[in-house]
Amino acid sequence: MSMRKGLGYKYEHQTCRLADFVAFMERRKARIITTKLGNGMATLPPDRHASWR
Repeated sequence: MSMRKGLGYKYEHQTCRLADFVAFMERRKARIITTKLGNGMATLPPDRHASWR
């Protein structure tokens, strides 16, 4: 993300959402992204900074 920002890409919320997803995966001690984990993150309550997007 840092390299792409340096190349001029504009990110608003993506960097924060990626960090949230990494933290979500670390809390579950997951090393592989699965559909189940992705859906679990996407369906968290709105106050948990998740999104269906």
